[in-house]
Formats: sequence, C-alpha cells, structure tokens
Amino acid sequence: AWRRRRRAMAAAGTKPEGAIDITTLSLQELEKVKEGIEGDLDYLSRSRSALVTAANGYQGSRDTLAAISKENEGRDVLMPVTSSLYVPAKINKTETVLIEYGANYFVEQSVPSATEYFGRRVEMVKEQIQQFSEAIEAKRKMAEQVIMVMQQKIAALSQQPGADGGDDKVKGLKLEK
Repeated sequence: AWRRRRRAMAAAGTKPEGAIDITTLSLQELEKVKEGIEGDLDYLSRSRSALVTAANGYQGSRDTLAAISKENEGRDVLMPVTSSLYVPAKINKTETVLIEYGANYFVEQSVPSATEYFGRRVEMVKEQIQQFSEAIEAKRKMAEQVIMVMQQKIAALSQQPGADGGDDKVKGLKLEK
C-alpha cells in the first residue's frame, strides 16, 4: 500500500509526509542522515541474512521429509536437536513426523502435510527476503543521493573565494559509497 502511495505522489510531483529536501541540509546534517541510512542498511542486511538462513532451514527440513520412506523404519539415525547437536535415535514410524511450529510448540503431522507446511514457509520467507532486498536497494539509492549532494556542497564550498580546502565545515566527513 505504501509503495502505491509513494508512486502516486511521485507521479503527482508531491513528496510524502515528513519528506525533506536534502539539498537544504547542511553538511553536518547530511552526514547524520547518511549515518542513519547506513545504520538502516546494516540492520536490513542482517535481517535479510537471518531470513535466508531460515529459508535454508525450512528447505532442508522439506528435503529431509522427501527422504523418509517405509524402508527406513527401524533404522538407526542421528537426529538433530539443535543446529550443532545430534543424538542417536531409531526411526519407529514413517507415516507421521513431529515438527516444531515455533517456541517449542510441536505438532505431529503426516509426511505430505509437513512437506506442504515447509513449502509454504519457504515461500513466505522468500517473499520477505524479496521485500528486504527491495528496501535495501531503496536505502542504497538514498545513500547515493545524500553522498552526491554532500559532494556538490563540498565542491561549492571549495569554489568560494578564500576557501583553503581545510574548511571546518568539510573536516571529518566520510563520502565513501
């Protein structure tokens, strides 16, 4: 919904509520905006990575379910308790499995039902990954715009009569992309 609203505002030539014209900000204010965007990018990237890990886990569970067959009954296996802890176990029945729905809430389901569940989870997480990827790209574009405006302001300051290149307004700014 917010994307449609932003597109409509862009088409109409208006800015969203709370939007500011970054060209009116001082270099110090632009630096703070850039730092905020970089913090957002870091958070979004870490969150996206966590979602990728979750999607891989769900896909791994789905793949494991595909390997369950009647011939495996009575077989000794190593059962994962956590991502790094496995315990010896024996497969007693292959018609149903116990899956964790979250927060230590377990449900017994048939193998086909559990496979569907993990398939839905994989798709849901992939959609979230896509949304995070779009947000990351938007933030990167914002950061580029801020850096461009900062570079323009620094260039304008250096063109002013009496500018020595060591102006206090320019010191300590980071302009790397």
